[in-house]
Amino acid sequence: MPIGTITKSQVLKGGQALADAINQQGYVAHPWQNVFYVQSTHTRAVDTNNAGKSAAAPLKTIVKAVSLAAAGDMIIVGPGHVETVSTAAGLNISKAGLTIVGIGEDAQRPAINCSAVAAYWEISGAGVRMSNFQIAPTIDAVTKLLNISGAGVRIDGFRIDESATMQSVTGISVAATASRGKIIGLEAEQYTAGATACIGIAGALTEFTIADCVIRGDYSTGNISVTAAALHLDITRNKLHNLNTNVCIICGAVAASGLISYNLCSLTGATVAPFAAAITLGSAIWVLFENYAVDGAGLTGALIGTAAT
Repeated sequence: MPIGTITKSQVLKGGQALADAINQQGYVAHPWQNVFYVQSTHTRAVDTNNAGKSAAAPLKTIVKAVSLAAAGDMIIVGPGHVETVSTAAGLNISKAGLTIVGIGEDAQRPAINCSAVAAYWEISGAGVRMSNFQIAPTIDAVTKLLNISGAGVRIDGFRIDESATMQSVTGISVAATASRGKIIGLEAEQYTAGATACIGIAGALTEFTIADCVIRGDYSTGNISVTAAALHLDITRNKLHNLNTNVCIICGAVAASGLISYNLCSLTGATVAPFAAAITLGSAIWVLFENYAVDGAGLTGALIGTAAT
């Protein structure tokens, strides 16, 4: 059962009905795990003097749930929840091994918003897994929305949706301490000019996977940008569309390495020339395999062999 298909009655009943639905999605609440509930829109949501153990009386913020949780616990965030981050690392998922699951689709998907230029939220706990959240700025030129600094972090089913007056420079920044992490199934719509990149590998980490993402936008650098000497990256099965330049994956001027495979780059150039730049590498220690590009002139399916051909 995919995330988001939990029924309204299961959410309202809470307790075992909701736990069973969560378990069906593969997020098993183990006997040694505490489970906390968060839903800001619930009429009984409160952080003060609340253990947060019931869907019928949830906590109001993820910040509070993280403070109550121990390493390895689970946090279930209900439909329509909105959390606003106004400072740097104003929300920090710092407990190791937390599982945080958002419930709901489309407008009901839980949202984490950044309301100041320097505001962002952080995942610093090792082995944290988060699924099914919308992240967005509420003002213009936010430096970044999410900073991943914990080792072995996995996020999946996230969405970034921005507008002309509410956009970020970098959507998700990945630090040097985030080795062995994964970004899976990210959807991004950042079509208004202003963003540099959707995902930025900003640290010299070892092993990181970006897979099965659909990233569309107007990126002055590229949809995925590697600006540090990261090793053993795996960038695979992504659909990337860039309105700004003819670069979708850029790993320029740094001795990064890894595998770039099965990506589709959709370019705005009207000639064959942009295909050579669709994936731009700064070193010869990458392996490229079965990457394709299309462009605005209707030339489709051009195979990208290396940075030069």
